[in-house]
Amino acid sequence: MTTPQHPDPTEPANTAPQAGSEPWAAPSHGLFTDSPAPGAATTTMTGLPSYEQETPRRRTGSLPLLLTGLAGLLVGALIVGVVWAASSSLGGDKSNAAADVRASCDILDRLPGTWTRESFDLANTNRLAAAYALAASAAKDDTRYQTLAETEQAAHQASLSFQFDILSIRVQDARNECDKL
Repeated sequence: MTTPQHPDPTEPANTAPQAGSEPWAAPSHGLFTDSPAPGAATTTMTGLPSYEQETPRRRTGSLPLLLTGLAGLLVGALIVGVVWAASSSLGGDKSNAAADVRASCDILDRLPGTWTRESFDLANTNRLAAAYALAASAAKDDTRYQTLAETEQAAHQASLSFQFDILSIRVQDARNECDKL
């Protein structure tokens, strides 16, 4: 049996671990250093690009996503606009326009011939406005009724400015226009 030797306090201490003496101590080569273990063959991995050959990725951000969304919005708006323009250019049904004109002229026949303060009530002004709205709708569907719509608009404007004498004349002009149709 050997007795353990005590270190000489005058000599510098050797703190490097002995190989195999402490299993948790890291070796000075191979695993934790940049150099391979002594005597180990150096191998290069094929098929994988090295770190130096890898090009850095360019950060694109959200610009492509934003441009794609904007393009989709514009295409959608274009489609809606084309459909809307096509449906409004086709015009309405001319038989509906004729029915609107008949209704407008019937309303004009029910209005007073001479407008005074007493006849200028809410019911009559609403009837005059309804007759004008029907004539304007008919003129939108069929241009033959444009003159009737214009004369009824003049009568409606006279009612808004409380010009009773002009209102009576404009209502009679609209009735005459109805008689022509």
